Amino acid sequence: MGRKKVILRLLAACLTCAIVLRLLNDDALSPARRMRRGRLIATSLRDVNQVSLTLSDGRKVALRADDDGWVMTEPRNAPALTPAVQQLLDAFEQAPLHEYIDEEEVALRELTSADFGFDNPVGQIALRAPSFGIKLTVGDSDAVTNGLFVSFDADGGVCVTDPSLREFFLKSPLDYADRRVFRGSMRMVHTIVLRRPTRGDVKLVRDTARRQWLITQPMEARADWDSVGRLFSVLASATVIDDFTSDSAIPAGALDRGDAPSITLFSKNDLVGQTLVLGDSPPGNADITYARSAN
Repeated sequence: MGRKKVILRLLAACLTCAIVLRLLNDDALSPARRMRRGRLIATSLRDVNQVSLTLSDGRKVALRADDDGWVMTEPRNAPALTPAVQQLLDAFEQAPLHEYIDEEEVALRELTSADFGFDNPVGQIALRAPSFGIKLTVGDSDAVTNGLFVSFDADGGVCVTDPSLREFFLKSPLDYADRRVFRGSMRMVHTIVLRRPTRGDVKLVRDTARRQWLITQPMEARADWDSVGRLFSVLASATVIDDFTSDSAIPAGALDRGDAPSITLFSKNDLVGQTLVLGDSPPGNADITYARSAN
């Protein structure tokens, strides 16, 4: 009987702590707390693990934190550019609260959401952490002070903050994505396969013991170290310029050839490899090419 009482007391204590933490967190997100601290968001965003953006052009970006950093889940599944996501979180955490127009004042002045630009917003952002969730709508800038109007989803008032927050909604989804074509450390690559349908495939294998590269296909020979180094430089610097989420945006015939060349990199602990299928270059621009990941 005594043991049951101890367990019940522990459960009650845990429940009490959870309620207290929830109340403290609710207070941290309240207008009064924001006004006292002079911050748009009066709580740390360190534990935020989900970010959802609606950009100025209506496109959506969804981001999620995992053990290796941030990943994009919308409009496509891809590694995210973690510094870009962190810059966004830092900007919103540090954004000042210049003025707060409460719901009563908004009503007394006979103002509507359209007067602040919320009917046609610059964008929206939702931040979620294990203990809280925040959703903001970003409207117009004040014509006199240039301050940015922002509203909280759960609050009828209007906040005025720094106009620089607009820039995060004027980006494209690609600005939040890791633009590297080949990800991971090039130092971990041990095999390269160049598929050349009309000239025969080339396979390069790293000989770590002798610190050299070997050609194993179409013949067996020692590869030129400098030539392989230049190839790695090109692969490491290759970035995505535009990301087509729909095949209809790609010119007909640019990628659908059955004999398209490709390049595959195999790294340590990567049995599948990263494969990039190459297409045609846009007319008049030989420095870029259409390409598609085969993974």
